[in-house]
Amino acid sequence: MKKTNSQNEALTQAQVILLENEIISRSQTPDQFRLINNQYNLLQSWHDHHTGWRIYRTPASIRLIRTPVSFIQGYVFRNLRQPRDFACFIWTLWYAETRLNDGGGGGGHSNAQQFLMSQLAERLEEQSATGYLAPHVAPFDFKRQSDRYSLFHALKALEALGGLHLEDGSSEEWVNQSGQENALYEFTEVTRSLILALDMEQVRLAAKTLQGNPRSLVSARLPGTEKVNPLQRAWRTLLLGPVLLKYDDPEAFAALRQHQETFQFEVGQTYGWQLDLRYEYAMIIRPSGTGLGPNGPLNLTGAADQAALLCCQLIRQKIEGEWRYPASDGCLVVPESEIAEVFRQVREEHGSRWGSTARKTSFQELLQEVYAKLRLAGLMRGPDRSGNVLILPTMARFSVGYFVEEESVLPQSGVEKPQQLAFDQTPEPDHNGKPNSSISRAASKEMAAGYNTVQAGRILGVSQQSVSRWLEAGFLRGERSGRGWIIPEAELERMKEIRQGQGGASRPQPTLETTRPKDEAAPENKAKATIKASRNNGESNRGYNSYEAARLLGVADVTILDWLKKGKLKGEKIGLNWSIPAGEIERVKSTRLK
Repeated sequence: MKKTNSQNEALTQAQVILLENEIISRSQTPDQFRLINNQYNLLQSWHDHHTGWRIYRTPASIRLIRTPVSFIQGYVFRNLRQPRDFACFIWTLWYAETRLNDGGGGGGHSNAQQFLMSQLAERLEEQSATGYLAPHVAPFDFKRQSDRYSLFHALKALEALGGLHLEDGSSEEWVNQSGQENALYEFTEVTRSLILALDMEQVRLAAKTLQGNPRSLVSARLPGTEKVNPLQRAWRTLLLGPVLLKYDDPEAFAALRQHQETFQFEVGQTYGWQLDLRYEYAMIIRPSGTGLGPNGPLNLTGAADQAALLCCQLIRQKIEGEWRYPASDGCLVVPESEIAEVFRQVREEHGSRWGSTARKTSFQELLQEVYAKLRLAGLMRGPDRSGNVLILPTMARFSVGYFVEEESVLPQSGVEKPQQLAFDQTPEPDHNGKPNSSISRAASKEMAAGYNTVQAGRILGVSQQSVSRWLEAGFLRGERSGRGWIIPEAELERMKEIRQGQGGASRPQPTLETTRPKDEAAPENKAKATIKASRNNGESNRGYNSYEAARLLGVADVTILDWLKKGKLKGEKIGLNWSIPAGEIERVKSTRLK
Protein backbone atom coordinates (compact mmCIF):
# COMPACT_ATOMS: atom_id res chain seq x y z
CA MET A 1 0.00 0.00 0.00
CA LYS A 2 2.84 2.40 0.83
CA LYS A 3 4.34 1.76 -2.58
CA THR A 4 1.01 2.50 -4.27
CA ASN A 5 0.60 5.78 -2.35
CA SER A 6 4.14 6.76 -3.25
CA GLN A 7 3.50 6.05 -6.92
CA ASN A 8 0.30 8.08 -6.86
CA GLU A 9 2.10 11.02 -5.25
CA ALA A 10 4.87 10.84 -7.86
CA LEU A 11 2.31 10.81 -10.68
CA THR A 12 0.41 13.78 -9.20
CA GLN A 13 3.66 15.70 -8.82
CA ALA A 14 4.60 14.90 -12.41
CA GLN A 15 1.21 16.07 -13.69
CA VAL A 16 1.49 19.42 -11.91
CA ILE A 17 5.10 20.02 -13.02
CA LEU A 18 4.26 19.15 -16.62
CA LEU A 19 1.28 21.52 -16.70
CA GLU A 20 2.81 24.47 -14.88
CA ASN A 21 6.16 24.58 -16.68
CA GLU A 22 6.45 25.50 -20.33
CA ILE A 23 9.65 23.44 -20.72
CA ILE A 24 11.24 20.80 -18.51
CA SER A 25 14.93 20.87 -19.41
CA ARG A 26 17.26 18.02 -18.64
CA SER A 27 20.18 20.39 -18.04
CA GLN A 28 18.32 22.98 -15.94
CA THR A 29 15.95 20.75 -13.89
CA PRO A 30 17.33 17.19 -14.04
CA ASP A 31 15.19 15.84 -11.16
CA GLN A 32 11.95 17.08 -12.73
CA PHE A 33 13.03 15.80 -16.13
CA ARG A 34 13.73 12.34 -14.69
CA LEU A 35 10.41 12.23 -12.81
CA ILE A 36 8.33 13.11 -15.88
CA ASN A 37 10.36 10.87 -18.16
CA ASN A 38 9.66 7.92 -15.84
CA GLN A 39 5.91 8.70 -15.82
CA TYR A 40 5.71 9.53 -19.53
CA ASN A 41 3.40 6.70 -20.64
CA LEU A 42 0.86 7.30 -17.86
CA LEU A 43 0.95 11.06 -18.44
CA GLN A 44 0.42 10.78 -22.19
CA SER A 45 -2.39 8.25 -21.71
CA TRP A 46 -4.17 10.63 -19.32
CA HIS A 47 -3.88 13.57 -21.71
CA ASP A 48 -4.99 11.47 -24.68
CA HIS A 49 -8.25 10.79 -22.85
CA HIS A 50 -8.91 14.14 -21.12
CA THR A 51 -7.27 17.03 -23.02
CA GLY A 52 -6.05 15.63 -26.33
CA TRP A 53 -2.69 17.35 -25.74
CA ARG A 54 0.58 15.77 -26.84
CA ILE A 55 3.77 15.52 -24.79
CA TYR A 56 6.80 16.37 -26.92
CA ARG A 57 9.84 14.53 -25.60
CA THR A 58 13.48 14.70 -26.69
CA PRO A 59 16.69 13.63 -24.92
CA ALA A 60 17.18 17.28 -23.88
CA SER A 61 13.69 18.45 -22.90
CA ILE A 62 10.04 17.57 -22.33
CA ARG A 63 7.15 19.84 -23.17
CA LEU A 64 3.38 19.53 -22.95
CA ILE A 65 1.96 21.04 -26.14
CA ARG A 66 -0.86 22.95 -24.45
CA THR A 67 -3.04 23.84 -27.42
CA PRO A 68 -5.74 26.24 -26.21
CA VAL A 69 -9.34 26.40 -27.41
CA SER A 70 -9.88 30.01 -26.34
CA PHE A 71 -8.00 33.28 -26.05
CA ILE A 72 -6.16 33.30 -22.74
CA GLN A 73 -6.58 36.41 -20.61
CA GLY A 74 -3.11 36.91 -19.22
CA TYR A 75 0.61 36.65 -19.73
CA VAL A 76 1.73 33.31 -21.13
CA PHE A 77 5.30 34.28 -20.19
CA ARG A 78 6.07 36.72 -17.40
CA ASN A 79 8.68 38.57 -19.49
CA LEU A 80 6.17 39.34 -22.25
CA ARG A 81 3.91 42.11 -20.95
CA GLN A 82 3.24 44.13 -24.12
CA PRO A 83 1.90 43.07 -27.54
CA ARG A 84 5.17 44.06 -29.22
CA ASP A 85 7.13 41.92 -26.72
CA PHE A 86 5.14 38.91 -27.84
CA ALA A 87 5.45 39.91 -31.51
CA CYS A 88 9.25 39.98 -31.13
CA PHE A 89 9.10 36.55 -29.48
CA ILE A 90 7.16 35.02 -32.41
CA TRP A 91 9.36 36.69 -35.00
CA THR A 92 12.45 35.39 -33.18
CA LEU A 93 11.05 31.86 -33.55
CA TRP A 94 10.56 32.60 -37.25
CA TYR A 95 14.20 33.69 -37.45
CA ALA A 96 15.29 30.48 -35.70
CA GLU A 97 13.26 28.42 -38.17
CA THR A 98 14.92 30.09 -41.15
CA ARG A 99 18.34 29.24 -39.70
CA LEU A 100 17.29 25.62 -39.13
CA ASN A 101 16.05 25.39 -42.73
CA ASP A 102 19.32 26.92 -43.95
CA GLY A 103 21.29 23.98 -42.57
CA GLY A 104 21.53 24.45 -38.83
CA GLY A 105 20.55 20.83 -38.30
CA GLY A 106 19.28 19.68 -34.95
CA GLY A 107 20.64 22.57 -32.93
CA GLY A 108 23.54 21.39 -30.79
CA HIS A 109 26.45 23.87 -30.82
CA SER A 110 26.61 24.47 -34.57
CA ASN A 111 27.79 27.95 -35.57
CA ALA A 112 24.73 28.09 -37.83
CA GLN A 113 22.62 28.46 -34.70
CA GLN A 114 24.60 31.44 -33.39
CA PHE A 115 23.56 35.00 -34.15
CA LEU A 116 24.26 38.55 -33.09
CA MET A 117 21.46 40.57 -31.55
CA SER A 118 22.05 43.30 -34.13
CA GLN A 119 21.63 40.74 -36.95
CA LEU A 120 18.32 39.57 -35.51
CA ALA A 121 17.10 43.16 -35.14
CA GLU A 122 18.02 43.91 -38.75
CA ARG A 123 16.12 40.88 -40.09
CA LEU A 124 13.04 41.66 -38.00
CA GLU A 125 13.01 45.25 -39.23
CA GLU A 126 13.20 44.02 -42.84
CA GLN A 127 10.39 41.51 -42.42
CA SER A 128 8.07 43.86 -40.56
CA ALA A 129 8.55 46.51 -43.28
CA THR A 130 7.41 44.12 -46.05
CA GLY A 131 3.81 44.07 -44.86
CA TYR A 132 3.77 40.92 -42.76
CA LEU A 133 2.36 42.77 -39.77
CA ALA A 134 -1.30 43.72 -39.42
CA PRO A 135 -2.24 47.09 -41.01
CA HIS A 136 -2.71 48.77 -37.63
CA VAL A 137 0.72 47.64 -36.33
CA ALA A 138 3.74 49.87 -36.92
CA PRO A 139 6.87 48.11 -38.30
CA PHE A 140 9.72 47.49 -35.89
CA ASP A 141 12.23 50.29 -35.58
CA PHE A 142 15.03 49.32 -33.21
CA LYS A 143 16.31 52.86 -33.10
CA ARG A 144 13.36 53.34 -30.74
CA GLN A 145 14.26 52.22 -27.24
CA SER A 146 10.74 50.84 -26.66
CA ASP A 147 11.23 48.38 -29.55
CA ARG A 148 14.71 47.49 -28.32
CA TYR A 149 13.20 46.66 -24.93
CA SER A 150 10.55 44.50 -26.62
CA LEU A 151 13.25 42.46 -28.33
CA PHE A 152 15.19 42.29 -25.07
CA HIS A 153 12.11 40.93 -23.25
CA ALA A 154 11.48 38.39 -26.03
CA LEU A 155 15.03 37.03 -25.83
CA LYS A 156 14.90 36.92 -22.03
CA ALA A 157 11.68 34.88 -22.24
CA LEU A 158 13.26 32.46 -24.71
CA GLU A 159 16.40 32.25 -22.59
CA ALA A 160 14.32 31.49 -19.47
CA LEU A 161 12.71 28.61 -21.36
CA GLY A 162 16.12 27.19 -22.21
CA GLY A 163 15.79 28.05 -25.91
CA LEU A 164 18.77 30.41 -25.97
CA HIS A 165 22.31 30.55 -24.58
CA LEU A 166 24.07 33.88 -24.20
CA GLU A 167 27.56 33.16 -25.54
CA ASP A 168 29.11 36.61 -25.33
CA GLY A 169 28.30 40.26 -24.75
CA SER A 170 25.29 41.82 -23.01
CA SER A 171 21.76 42.34 -24.28
CA GLU A 172 21.26 45.09 -21.66
CA GLU A 173 24.12 47.08 -23.16
CA TRP A 174 22.61 46.63 -26.64
CA VAL A 175 19.36 48.14 -25.36
CA ASN A 176 20.92 51.02 -23.43
CA GLN A 177 23.57 51.96 -26.01
CA SER A 178 21.12 52.55 -28.87
CA GLY A 179 22.06 49.20 -30.42
CA GLN A 180 25.77 49.99 -30.72
CA GLU A 181 26.85 47.21 -28.35
CA ASN A 182 26.11 43.59 -29.20
CA ALA A 183 25.32 40.18 -27.77
CA LEU A 184 26.04 36.73 -29.23
CA TYR A 185 23.32 34.11 -28.72
CA GLU A 186 22.87 30.49 -29.73
CA PHE A 187 19.58 28.66 -30.30
CA THR A 188 19.10 25.31 -28.54
CA GLU A 189 17.00 22.20 -29.15
CA VAL A 190 14.24 23.71 -27.02
CA THR A 191 13.65 26.37 -29.67
CA ARG A 192 12.95 23.62 -32.21
CA SER A 193 10.19 22.20 -29.97
CA LEU A 194 8.60 25.65 -29.70
CA ILE A 195 8.70 26.06 -33.47
CA LEU A 196 7.06 22.66 -34.02
CA ALA A 197 4.28 23.59 -31.59
CA LEU A 198 3.56 26.95 -33.28
CA ASP A 199 0.44 26.55 -35.42
CA MET A 200 0.56 29.56 -37.72
CA GLU A 201 -2.81 28.73 -39.26
CA GLN A 202 -4.35 28.96 -35.79
CA VAL A 203 -2.56 32.27 -35.22
CA ARG A 204 -3.96 33.64 -38.50
CA LEU A 205 -7.50 32.53 -37.64
CA ALA A 206 -7.22 34.09 -34.20
CA ALA A 207 -5.96 37.36 -35.68
CA LYS A 208 -8.85 37.37 -38.14
CA THR A 209 -11.34 36.87 -35.30
CA LEU A 210 -9.93 39.73 -33.22
CA GLN A 211 -9.58 42.02 -36.27
CA GLY A 212 -6.83 43.93 -34.56
CA ASN A 213 -8.94 44.47 -31.44
CA PRO A 214 -7.33 42.46 -28.63
CA ARG A 215 -9.88 43.87 -26.16
CA SER A 216 -12.84 42.60 -28.15
CA LEU A 217 -15.90 41.56 -26.16
CA VAL A 218 -16.71 38.64 -28.45
CA SER A 219 -16.58 35.03 -27.27
CA ALA A 220 -13.04 33.96 -26.45
CA ARG A 221 -13.52 30.63 -28.23
CA LEU A 222 -10.94 30.15 -30.97
CA PRO A 223 -12.18 29.39 -34.50
CA GLY A 224 -11.78 25.82 -35.71
CA THR A 225 -12.03 24.29 -32.23
CA GLU A 226 -15.49 22.82 -32.86
CA LYS A 227 -13.70 19.60 -33.88
CA VAL A 228 -12.44 19.19 -30.31
CA ASN A 229 -14.72 17.18 -28.01
CA PRO A 230 -16.71 19.62 -25.76
CA LEU A 231 -15.52 17.96 -22.53
CA GLN A 232 -11.91 18.14 -23.76
CA ARG A 233 -12.48 21.83 -24.44
CA ALA A 234 -13.64 22.23 -20.85
CA TRP A 235 -10.51 20.49 -19.58
CA ARG A 236 -8.21 22.65 -21.71
CA THR A 237 -9.87 25.91 -20.73
CA LEU A 238 -9.92 25.16 -17.00
CA LEU A 239 -6.35 23.86 -16.86
CA LEU A 240 -5.01 26.91 -18.68
CA GLY A 241 -7.20 29.27 -16.65
CA PRO A 242 -8.53 31.47 -15.37
CA VAL A 243 -12.17 30.51 -16.05
CA LEU A 244 -14.56 28.58 -18.28
CA LEU A 245 -17.50 30.85 -19.09
CA LYS A 246 -20.90 29.72 -20.28
CA TYR A 247 -20.76 32.89 -22.42
CA ASP A 248 -17.67 31.67 -24.30
CA ASP A 249 -18.45 27.99 -24.85
CA PRO A 250 -21.97 26.92 -23.81
CA GLU A 251 -21.41 23.46 -25.35
CA ALA A 252 -18.29 22.77 -23.26
CA PHE A 253 -19.97 24.23 -20.19
CA ALA A 254 -22.99 21.94 -20.64
CA ALA A 255 -20.66 18.94 -21.03
CA LEU A 256 -18.88 19.91 -17.81
CA ARG A 257 -22.19 20.12 -15.94
CA GLN A 258 -23.21 16.74 -17.30
CA HIS A 259 -19.94 15.12 -16.18
CA GLN A 260 -19.45 17.23 -13.06
CA GLU A 261 -18.90 14.34 -10.65
CA THR A 262 -16.39 12.58 -12.90
CA PHE A 263 -14.54 15.80 -13.68
CA GLN A 264 -14.36 16.74 -10.05
CA PHE A 265 -13.02 13.33 -9.08
CA GLU A 266 -10.41 13.42 -11.88
CA VAL A 267 -9.12 16.91 -11.11
CA GLY A 268 -8.81 15.99 -7.43
CA GLN A 269 -7.20 12.61 -8.09
CA THR A 270 -4.85 13.88 -10.80
CA TYR A 271 -3.78 17.30 -9.51
CA GLY A 272 -5.05 17.51 -5.95
CA TRP A 273 -7.20 20.51 -6.95
CA GLN A 274 -10.91 21.27 -6.70
CA LEU A 275 -13.64 22.28 -9.12
CA ASP A 276 -15.78 25.33 -8.39
CA LEU A 277 -18.81 25.11 -10.69
CA ARG A 278 -21.35 27.92 -10.70
CA TYR A 279 -24.42 28.61 -12.81
CA GLU A 280 -22.56 30.78 -15.36
CA TYR A 281 -18.91 29.72 -15.03
CA ALA A 282 -16.43 27.24 -13.61
CA MET A 283 -12.95 27.58 -12.11
CA ILE A 284 -10.34 25.29 -10.62
CA ILE A 285 -9.33 26.08 -7.05
CA ARG A 286 -5.65 25.42 -6.42
CA PRO A 287 -3.76 25.54 -3.12
CA SER A 288 -1.74 28.68 -2.45
CA GLY A 289 1.82 28.36 -3.68
CA THR A 290 0.94 26.55 -6.91
CA GLY A 291 0.98 28.17 -10.31
CA LEU A 292 -2.25 29.58 -11.71
CA GLY A 293 -1.61 29.05 -15.39
CA PRO A 294 -1.02 32.37 -17.15
CA ASN A 295 -2.52 34.56 -14.46
CA GLY A 296 -1.42 35.71 -11.06
CA PRO A 297 -4.06 36.26 -8.37
CA LEU A 298 -5.16 39.71 -7.27
CA ASN A 299 -3.47 40.55 -3.99
CA LEU A 300 -4.27 42.85 -1.10
CA THR A 301 -1.11 44.96 -1.14
CA GLY A 302 -0.85 46.77 -4.48
CA ALA A 303 -2.91 49.92 -4.94
CA ALA A 304 -4.14 48.87 -8.39
CA ASP A 305 -5.12 45.43 -7.03
CA GLN A 306 -7.02 47.00 -4.13
CA ALA A 307 -8.72 49.46 -6.47
CA ALA A 308 -9.73 46.61 -8.80
CA LEU A 309 -11.25 44.62 -5.93
CA LEU A 310 -13.06 47.67 -4.57
CA CYS A 311 -14.47 48.32 -8.04
CA CYS A 312 -15.79 44.74 -8.03
CA GLN A 313 -17.55 45.47 -4.74
CA LEU A 314 -19.15 48.68 -6.00
CA ILE A 315 -20.16 47.10 -9.32
CA ARG A 316 -21.94 44.35 -7.37
CA GLN A 317 -23.88 47.02 -5.50
CA LYS A 318 -24.71 48.84 -8.75
CA ILE A 319 -26.05 45.64 -10.31
CA GLU A 320 -28.14 44.95 -7.20
CA GLY A 321 -29.43 48.50 -7.36
CA GLU A 322 -29.55 50.87 -10.31
CA TRP A 323 -27.93 48.91 -13.18
CA ARG A 324 -29.85 46.41 -15.28
CA TYR A 325 -29.43 42.74 -14.42
CA PRO A 326 -26.94 40.50 -16.33
CA ALA A 327 -28.08 38.16 -19.10
CA SER A 328 -28.66 34.44 -18.52
CA ASP A 329 -24.96 33.77 -19.15
CA GLY A 330 -24.09 36.11 -16.28
CA CYS A 331 -22.43 38.77 -18.46
CA LEU A 332 -23.33 42.44 -18.69
CA VAL A 333 -22.23 45.01 -21.28
CA VAL A 334 -21.88 48.54 -19.91
CA PRO A 335 -20.35 51.74 -21.31
CA GLU A 336 -16.77 52.38 -20.26
CA SER A 337 -17.92 55.68 -18.77
CA GLU A 338 -19.90 53.73 -16.13
CA ILE A 339 -16.79 51.79 -15.06
CA ALA A 340 -14.73 54.99 -15.04
CA GLU A 341 -17.37 56.54 -12.75
CA VAL A 342 -17.17 53.48 -10.46
CA PHE A 343 -13.41 53.91 -10.26
CA ARG A 344 -13.80 57.65 -9.59
CA GLN A 345 -16.07 56.89 -6.63
CA VAL A 346 -13.67 54.22 -5.33
CA ARG A 347 -10.69 56.55 -5.61
CA GLU A 348 -12.55 59.40 -3.96
CA GLU A 349 -13.60 57.24 -1.02
CA HIS A 350 -10.55 55.02 -0.54
CA GLY A 351 -7.66 56.72 -2.37
CA SER A 352 -6.25 58.13 0.89
CA ARG A 353 -5.52 54.55 2.00
CA TRP A 354 -3.27 53.82 -0.99
CA GLY A 355 0.45 54.53 -1.22
CA SER A 356 1.89 57.89 -2.21
CA THR A 357 2.84 56.63 -5.69
CA ALA A 358 -0.77 55.66 -6.46
CA ARG A 359 -2.09 58.94 -5.05
CA LYS A 360 0.24 60.87 -7.37
CA THR A 361 -0.63 58.78 -10.43
CA SER A 362 -3.08 60.39 -12.84
CA PHE A 363 -6.69 59.21 -12.93
CA GLN A 364 -6.45 57.77 -16.45
CA GLU A 365 -3.14 56.02 -15.85
CA LEU A 366 -4.36 54.30 -12.69
CA LEU A 367 -7.68 53.47 -14.37
CA GLN A 368 -5.83 51.66 -17.16
CA GLU A 369 -3.88 49.69 -14.53
CA VAL A 370 -7.16 48.68 -12.89
CA TYR A 371 -8.55 47.59 -16.26
CA ALA A 372 -5.46 45.46 -16.84
CA LYS A 373 -5.79 43.82 -13.41
CA LEU A 374 -9.47 43.02 -13.99
CA ARG A 375 -8.77 41.56 -17.43
CA LEU A 376 -5.89 39.41 -16.22
CA ALA A 377 -7.96 38.03 -13.35
CA GLY A 378 -10.75 37.06 -15.76
CA LEU A 379 -13.25 39.54 -14.29
CA MET A 380 -13.95 41.78 -17.30
CA ARG A 381 -13.14 42.38 -20.96
CA GLY A 382 -12.57 45.61 -22.81
CA PRO A 383 -12.92 48.47 -23.21
CA ASP A 384 -13.37 47.69 -26.90
CA ARG A 385 -13.25 50.15 -29.79
CA SER A 386 -16.90 51.02 -29.26
CA GLY A 387 -16.18 52.10 -25.70
CA ASN A 388 -17.96 49.18 -24.05
CA VAL A 389 -16.90 46.86 -21.23
CA LEU A 390 -18.07 43.29 -20.62
CA ILE A 391 -18.60 42.54 -16.92
CA LEU A 392 -18.05 38.81 -16.36
CA PRO A 393 -19.94 36.81 -13.70
CA THR A 394 -16.66 36.02 -11.94
CA MET A 395 -16.67 39.58 -10.61
CA ALA A 396 -19.44 38.53 -8.20
CA ARG A 397 -16.95 36.30 -6.36
CA PHE A 398 -15.47 39.25 -4.53
CA SER A 399 -16.93 41.02 -1.54
CA VAL A 400 -14.34 43.47 -0.21
CA GLY A 401 -13.84 46.52 1.94
CA TYR A 402 -11.74 48.24 4.58
CA PHE A 403 -13.43 47.29 7.82
CA VAL A 404 -13.77 49.34 10.98
CA GLU A 405 -15.42 47.74 14.01
CA GLU A 406 -18.57 49.75 14.78
CA GLU A 407 -20.62 47.24 16.73
CA SER A 408 -21.53 49.05 19.97
CA VAL A 409 -23.38 46.13 21.57
CA LEU A 410 -20.11 44.33 22.35
CA PRO A 411 -17.50 45.49 24.88
CA GLN A 412 -14.54 47.12 23.11
CA SER A 413 -11.22 48.38 24.34
CA GLY A 414 -11.24 51.34 21.99
CA VAL A 415 -11.95 52.54 18.48
CA GLU A 416 -10.03 50.52 15.94
CA LYS A 417 -8.23 51.96 12.95
CA PRO A 418 -9.17 50.89 9.41
CA GLN A 419 -7.87 47.40 8.71
CA GLN A 420 -6.23 45.83 5.69
CA LEU A 421 -8.48 45.20 2.71
CA ALA A 422 -10.20 41.82 3.14
CA PHE A 423 -12.18 39.69 0.73
CA ASP A 424 -13.77 36.28 0.40
CA GLN A 425 -14.14 33.93 -2.56
CA THR A 426 -16.56 31.46 -1.04
CA PRO A 427 -18.46 29.26 -3.52
CA GLU A 428 -22.20 29.96 -3.75
CA PRO A 429 -25.01 27.42 -4.18
CA ASP A 430 -25.91 26.67 -7.79
CA HIS A 431 -29.25 27.52 -9.39
CA ASN A 432 -30.85 24.51 -7.72
CA GLY A 433 -29.71 25.69 -4.31
CA LYS A 434 -27.33 22.75 -3.90
CA PRO A 435 -23.62 23.07 -3.14
CA ASN A 436 -21.95 22.83 -6.52
CA SER A 437 -18.23 22.74 -5.84
CA SER A 438 -16.08 20.14 -4.21
CA ILE A 439 -15.43 22.59 -1.40
CA SER A 440 -19.16 22.95 -0.81
CA ARG A 441 -19.83 19.24 -0.97
CA ALA A 442 -16.97 18.42 1.36
CA ALA A 443 -18.48 20.83 3.86
CA SER A 444 -22.13 19.87 3.38
CA LYS A 445 -22.40 17.99 6.67
CA GLU A 446 -20.72 20.86 8.50
CA MET A 447 -23.08 23.37 6.90
CA ALA A 448 -25.99 21.32 8.13
CA ALA A 449 -24.81 22.02 11.67
CA GLY A 450 -24.12 25.70 11.07
CA TYR A 451 -22.44 28.37 8.98
CA ASN A 452 -18.87 29.44 8.23
CA THR A 453 -17.61 32.96 9.01
CA VAL A 454 -18.33 34.30 5.52
CA GLN A 455 -21.94 33.12 5.59
CA ALA A 456 -22.37 34.33 9.18
CA GLY A 457 -21.06 37.76 8.19
CA ARG A 458 -23.61 38.01 5.39
CA ILE A 459 -26.48 37.01 7.65
CA LEU A 460 -25.43 39.41 10.43
CA GLY A 461 -24.52 42.23 8.05
CA VAL A 462 -20.93 42.54 9.26
CA SER A 463 -17.51 41.64 7.91
CA GLN A 464 -16.00 38.16 8.02
CA GLN A 465 -13.23 39.74 10.08
CA SER A 466 -15.75 40.89 12.72
CA VAL A 467 -17.23 37.40 12.99
CA SER A 468 -13.75 35.87 13.44
CA ARG A 469 -12.92 38.35 16.22
CA TRP A 470 -16.17 37.68 18.03
CA LEU A 471 -15.44 33.96 17.91
CA GLU A 472 -11.91 34.42 19.23
CA ALA A 473 -13.17 36.69 22.02
CA GLY A 474 -16.00 34.32 22.95
CA PHE A 475 -18.77 36.83 22.15
CA LEU A 476 -20.00 34.43 19.47
CA ARG A 477 -19.88 30.68 20.04
CA GLY A 478 -18.81 28.19 17.44
CA GLU A 479 -16.72 25.11 16.86
CA ARG A 480 -13.34 24.96 15.19
CA SER A 481 -13.23 22.98 11.90
CA GLY A 482 -9.72 22.85 10.49
CA ARG A 483 -8.72 26.47 9.96
CA GLY A 484 -12.31 27.69 9.95
CA TRP A 485 -15.35 27.79 12.21
CA ILE A 486 -18.82 26.27 12.28
CA ILE A 487 -21.39 28.59 13.85
CA PRO A 488 -24.81 27.18 14.85
CA GLU A 489 -27.96 28.79 13.53
CA ALA A 490 -29.13 29.47 17.08
CA GLU A 491 -25.99 31.53 17.76
CA LEU A 492 -26.63 33.73 14.75
CA GLU A 493 -30.22 34.29 15.85
CA ARG A 494 -29.02 35.18 19.36
CA MET A 495 -26.49 37.64 17.96
CA LYS A 496 -29.13 39.19 15.72
CA GLU A 497 -31.31 39.82 18.76
CA ILE A 498 -28.41 41.39 20.65
CA ARG A 499 -27.55 43.67 17.72
CA GLN A 500 -31.19 44.70 17.38
CA GLY A 501 -31.46 45.35 21.13
CA GLN A 502 -34.06 42.62 21.63
CA GLY A 503 -32.32 40.14 23.86
CA GLY A 504 -29.03 41.40 25.23
CA ALA A 505 -29.53 39.69 28.58
CA SER A 506 -30.47 36.34 27.16
CA ARG A 507 -27.59 34.25 25.84
CA PRO A 508 -28.71 30.67 25.29
CA GLN A 509 -25.87 28.16 25.12
CA PRO A 510 -25.51 26.58 21.70
CA THR A 511 -25.40 22.83 21.24
CA LEU A 512 -23.20 21.45 18.49
CA GLU A 513 -23.98 17.95 17.32
CA THR A 514 -21.22 15.99 15.66
CA THR A 515 -23.48 13.11 14.64
CA ARG A 516 -27.00 13.09 13.25
CA PRO A 517 -29.71 11.01 14.98
CA LYS A 518 -31.58 8.58 12.77
CA ASP A 519 -34.81 10.55 12.91
CA GLU A 520 -33.17 13.91 12.20
CA ALA A 521 -33.72 15.72 8.91
CA ALA A 522 -31.24 15.06 6.12
CA PRO A 523 -28.29 17.51 5.93
CA GLU A 524 -29.54 19.17 2.77
CA ASN A 525 -32.86 20.02 4.50
CA LYS A 526 -31.59 20.86 7.97
CA ALA A 527 -30.49 24.42 7.19
CA LYS A 528 -33.95 25.22 5.83
CA ALA A 529 -35.60 23.60 8.83
CA THR A 530 -33.55 25.58 11.34
CA ILE A 531 -34.28 28.88 9.59
CA LYS A 532 -37.99 28.05 9.62
CA ALA A 533 -37.90 27.01 13.25
CA SER A 534 -36.26 30.26 14.33
CA ARG A 535 -38.95 32.28 12.53
CA ASN A 536 -41.82 30.11 13.81
CA ASN A 537 -40.59 30.55 17.39
CA GLY A 538 -42.36 33.89 17.83
CA GLU A 539 -40.31 35.66 15.16
CA SER A 540 -42.42 35.29 12.04
CA ASN A 541 -42.78 39.08 11.74
CA ARG A 542 -39.05 39.45 11.02
CA GLY A 543 -37.99 39.28 7.35
CA TYR A 544 -35.38 37.12 5.66
CA ASN A 545 -32.33 38.48 3.89
CA SER A 546 -31.58 37.38 0.31
CA TYR A 547 -29.12 34.70 1.42
CA GLU A 548 -31.67 33.04 3.76
CA ALA A 549 -34.43 33.33 1.15
CA ALA A 550 -32.21 31.64 -1.42
CA ARG A 551 -31.58 28.69 0.88
CA LEU A 552 -35.28 28.30 1.69
CA LEU A 553 -36.40 28.49 -1.95
CA GLY A 554 -33.56 26.39 -3.29
CA VAL A 555 -32.21 28.98 -5.73
CA ALA A 556 -29.10 31.11 -6.03
CA ASP A 557 -28.64 34.52 -4.35
CA VAL A 558 -28.63 36.23 -7.74
CA THR A 559 -32.00 34.69 -8.61
CA ILE A 560 -33.55 36.17 -5.44
CA LEU A 561 -32.12 39.60 -6.30
CA ASP A 562 -33.45 39.31 -9.85
CA TRP A 563 -36.93 38.41 -8.58
CA LEU A 564 -36.85 41.35 -6.16
CA LYS A 565 -35.89 43.78 -8.91
CA LYS A 566 -38.57 42.44 -11.27
CA GLY A 567 -41.23 42.41 -8.55
CA LYS A 568 -41.72 38.64 -8.65
CA LEU A 569 -40.73 38.63 -4.98
CA LYS A 570 -41.69 41.49 -2.66
CA GLY A 571 -39.33 42.85 -0.04
CA GLU A 572 -38.03 46.01 1.58
CA LYS A 573 -34.60 47.47 0.76
CA ILE A 574 -32.79 48.42 3.98
CA GLY A 575 -29.45 49.99 3.12
CA LEU A 576 -27.69 47.48 0.87
CA ASN A 577 -29.71 44.52 2.15
CA TRP A 578 -33.22 43.21 1.61
CA SER A 579 -35.86 42.17 4.15
CA ILE A 580 -38.28 39.62 2.68
CA PRO A 581 -41.44 38.74 4.67
CA ALA A 582 -42.03 35.09 5.55
CA GLY A 583 -45.41 35.27 3.80
CA GLU A 584 -43.66 36.13 0.54
CA ILE A 585 -41.41 33.08 0.84
CA GLU A 586 -44.44 30.85 1.34
CA ARG A 587 -46.30 32.51 -1.56
CA VAL A 588 -43.42 31.96 -4.00
CA LYS A 589 -43.00 28.40 -2.76
CA SER A 590 -46.62 27.53 -3.36
CA THR A 591 -46.54 29.22 -6.79
CA ARG A 592 -43.47 27.22 -7.86
CA LEU A 593 -45.06 23.94 -6.72
CA LYS A 594 -48.15 24.45 -8.87
